[in-house]
Amino acid sequence: MLGDYQKLIDDRNQYRNNRGMQLQKVRPNGLTLTDIWDGDGHNDNAVLTIMRHGGSARVVKGAFGDLSMTAFVLDYSLFERLVYNLVVNFDVYGNIGHQFLTRVYMDLIRMEAENNFLDFLPGDERLKLKKTWYKGFLTTYKLNFFDEKQFSPIPAGMKFTTGKSNQLDLVQNILFKRMNSKVRGPVDPINWKTLKEVNNQTAEEKELARISGVKGMFARRFPEVAFIVINENGIPKRTYSVVHNRQLKNVSWIMLESIRSDPSQDTLMIAKGYHTSYPNQIFVIEASELPKMIDSVLAIFDQSDYNAIYNQYGLHRLDPRIWKYYDFMVQDFIANDPVQAGYLDLSRYHL
Repeated sequence: MLGDYQKLIDDRNQYRNNRGMQLQKVRPNGLTLTDIWDGDGHNDNAVLTIMRHGGSARVVKGAFGDLSMTAFVLDYSLFERLVYNLVVNFDVYGNIGHQFLTRVYMDLIRMEAENNFLDFLPGDERLKLKKTWYKGFLTTYKLNFFDEKQFSPIPAGMKFTTGKSNQLDLVQNILFKRMNSKVRGPVDPINWKTLKEVNNQTAEEKELARISGVKGMFARRFPEVAFIVINENGIPKRTYSVVHNRQLKNVSWIMLESIRSDPSQDTLMIAKGYHTSYPNQIFVIEASELPKMIDSVLAIFDQSDYNAIYNQYGLHRLDPRIWKYYDFMVQDFIANDPVQAGYLDLSRYHL
């Protein structure tokens, strides 16, 4: 198995070297926005946002949430290898060696896709930015072992705004200059704090935006995903998902995620609708009480503060109202997203 592991790395690095040399021939002045597929002006698969929860994941078409820590740029080769690695050649009943090599190869594909994104940036920034994504002594060793200092030998083909994060500048140019709204998706009125100014927020969205993307003690207390059901005169009207963005120093290893976490950098992402099939908690609140609840959330310091809020607004398993709100959410989910919707699974619901 170790021999197969080494061969994967050697073959991958040889391919990267050959690809870099070819890219130098066809793009000697560097990559530009025209090298990013614009979805032909209508295909919303051109931009995908991936949210990974504790035991599940969700893919959202378009740009969703604020600026992510990392970004992938897939080319045809990477897309094809993804399909063969995770679908065509994957054996659910395979032995541990097969499972391990599948995970390792996906790791290599992920880093290569990140490098494709970094190739758009100035050469002297590429490795520096990558190291901010992969922190830790063992991870540094792994980057060296995988020869992650190897990038395509081309300059940046774009001009970047002075005094601004080049990563942010690149993402904004891709989303708002290269892509149109059909491809990029609708404006995110709650979470787009870094990416784009949002002016047409409702009062409710402004309240929720107060805790979205903010680093604070409160963020780390929330579960993977919670739902907030908004009532009007006691009648449920709409639901928001509260997604816990757990910050990791790196995603280089299969196990020991807890020692790689950095909870001081955790944030929340809030969006209308249902962005998991496995809610961990449900809050129910009258619309007029939302500002008061948000004030309480911002004041959270320890777990007891969070528990006080949950005891006031949360639905416990033994709460007689839970099935009323469960039925509302399932029906609302199906009505608003009939293709993706289904019954919500409460097997991971907190007591």
